[in-house]
Amino acid sequence: MQYANTDDGKLIFSPMVAKFLLSRNFQIIDLKSDRNDRNRTIFVFKKDDGIMDAIHDYSRSKRTERGTHGEEGVNSRES
Repeated sequence: MQYANTDDGKLIFSPMVAKFLLSRNFQIIDLKSDRNDRNRTIFVFKKDDGIMDAIHDYSRSKRTERGTHGEEGVNSRES
């Protein structure tokens, strides 16, 4: 899973997805440690209009780069 929803924001578990969203001017509102792996960071983005479209754009761009049809860059599971 690369992202999840919360009341506060959109949780992003992938640094590459977070970087992509930052490049699209989405705002990080918090950083958290992963409970299961303290070496990993969870990026909490403000829930803005278009953030899901940007995540899907990232996913499509990764599929195109890899020449696949699967969701390798981002999984589409929401909480």
